[in-house]
Amino acid sequence: MRINLNKQLLVIFSIAFTTALTIDVKDAQAQTLQFSSVKIVSSVETVPSGKVWKLEAALGPAIMSNCSTAPMHTLKINGSDVNVGTSGNISFNSYCYGWSGIGIVTDFPIWLPANATLQAGSNVTGISVLEFDIVP
Repeated sequence: MRINLNKQLLVIFSIAFTTALTIDVKDAQAQTLQFSSVKIVSSVETVPSGKVWKLEAALGPAIMSNCSTAPMHTLKINGSDVNVGTSGNISFNSYCYGWSGIGIVTDFPIWLPANATLQAGSNVTGISVLEFDIVP
C-alpha cells in the first residue's frame, strides 16, 4: 500500500508541475526583432513605442588636449551621462601627442527599450543606431 501512495503522490506532483509549466509557457509570448533602419543620433531623440535601439558606436572628433587632461566621451541615456571612451596623450621630447577614443569605458552594443531617450554628450558628435521593430 505504501508503494501505491508514493506513486500516487508522484503522479499528482507531475501533473501539477506540468500544468504550471504549460500555463507559464502558454502565457509567455515570444517576440521577434525585425530590422527597421539605421540612424545617426546627435540631439535628444526618444526610442519610439514598439521599437528597440541597438547602439553600435559613438562618433567623435579628434581632440586636441593639453598634456595634463584625458577628456571623456559621453552619451546621455535618459538624461544621465554614460562614459564610452577616453582620450589621452603621451609626451616625448617636449612634444605632446594625443589620441581620441582609445580607452573604452563602456562596451558596445548598448540596447535601449521603447521610450528611452538618447543624445550625444561631451566629445561625441553622433551615435550609430540600429532600430528594430518588436514583432509579437
